[in-house]
Amino acid sequence: MDSGQLLHRLVAILASDLYRPFSTPSLYGLLYPGEAYNPQSSPLRVRQVLKRLRRWLVARRLPLKVAEERGSYRLVASAPCTLRLYLGAAPSDRQSLVLERLREAWPDAAFSAADAGRLLGVSARTALRGIESAIEDGALEKVRQWRSTRYRFGSKDKRAA
Repeated sequence: MDSGQLLHRLVAILASDLYRPFSTPSLYGLLYPGEAYNPQSSPLRVRQVLKRLRRWLVARRLPLKVAEERGSYRLVASAPCTLRLYLGAAPSDRQSLVLERLREAWPDAAFSAADAGRLLGVSARTALRGIESAIEDGALEKVRQWRSTRYRFGSKDKRAA
């Protein structure tokens, strides 16, 4: 499951509160931030991603299931298992999750697009598109090392420190 993708975000949302179930509108708002809830089409989108997650969990034989009760959903374990939960506010968008993984790997060191691609399991070109977006946002800066271009978290990075 790729960080930041819809299924990953759904698991993170459901695991964020194991005692309180999430209603369809609240799941929609967390899965699709910035998009307006439409009572006609939004519940279908939520049900579709829930169905995908259920299939994903079964296919990997994980002891987790998504329980539904009166239109509310929660994550339930059918056997002992471990989930890594974060106390702080977890980033919800893919770009933030990707930057977090890069920062964990190279907090102070420069890295290439190919390095980032290998870490993220994508092509160097795909990694470069994300890097260019992060440069525009001020999270990364471009540095030249020898004859190759490398990138690092700079002083403009608002989330660093």
